Amino acid sequence: EGVAELLDGSSIRSRFIPVAAIYLPWVEASVREIKRTQKQGFKGVFLGPIREPYADLSLGSQGIWNIYEALNDLDMPIVYHTSNRQWKDWSSYDYKTINIPELVGANHKALQRVGDLGLLYGLPFTYACDIAELIFSGTLDQFPNLRFCLLEGRVASYLPALMDSLDQVRLKRLSYRIKRRPSEYLAHFYPAVTANEKWLHHTIEAWPDHNMVLGSDYPHADASGTWPNSVRLLRENSKISNADKDRILVGNARRFFRL
Repeated sequence: EGVAELLDGSSIRSRFIPVAAIYLPWVEASVREIKRTQKQGFKGVFLGPIREPYADLSLGSQGIWNIYEALNDLDMPIVYHTSNRQWKDWSSYDYKTINIPELVGANHKALQRVGDLGLLYGLPFTYACDIAELIFSGTLDQFPNLRFCLLEGRVASYLPALMDSLDQVRLKRLSYRIKRRPSEYLAHFYPAVTANEKWLHHTIEAWPDHNMVLGSDYPHADASGTWPNSVRLLRENSKISNADKDRILVGNARRFFRL
């Protein structure tokens, strides 16, 4: 309500794309909020960290499919910022029952003991688990309009390699659930890149029809943030073509929000 009031009739309205906050474990409330805010002109939803006692909730769980159904029908995307998911530690590993996300996570003790590794190394792992779960659960086949913008986490650097690995392995016991090769589901993911990623041009080379968008981590510059210099740093990158810069800065975001 505060966002709607702030933007209604304001001269800054054209500079903002409003999204509504939802919490996946609260399914019925989330569906109501999606439908209510869409009527107010909101263009998507924001999904933040999933906390205890729901921290092991899978993004591919059929228990939250009602949320995805509402978003799919309204063609509204999800802006997703993961955090320190409380995945089970290695001590609970059981090769007979293990699920993909139980192996790794941003809060793994080995990462948390060393400064910013939980952010810079753990978050890409967490996103990789979420991506694999969304693919192999059949969620993206069931809801073809679903789109996820993956904030922070530097996952864009790893995404082409992840998809290549999934194509090679195909996790045979799960492949029967999906209709396409894993790499074909890249179209559903719009990873936010940071402007100072050294190998960003190689990611573009590996993913020429990429969906990458620019993330600044406004209003602060943390271990992976570049604000307030994000746009300038990207524009000054001589290894990236102007066409790809425009795609990262404007074009992909327009496609994501259907603008």
